[in-house]
Amino acid sequence: MVVIRGRPPCGTPDLLSQAVETAGATGVRVEVPGLADVVARGGASRLVTEARRLATALTA
Repeated sequence: MVVIRGRPPCGTPDLLSQAVETAGATGVRVEVPGLADVVARGGASRLVTEARRLATALTA
């Protein structure tokens, strides 16, 4: 993942949601560059919410 600056491409939250499901199903735990930066933005946007879910799934 690349750090998302400005407006994210259409579908990015859906992609992050799919990554959450994949991480859960496969048990893969990897570092995703830029993910912590998106989570650190804070707020309740779908992008940040899905990024937070992915970060949690990758550390579980």
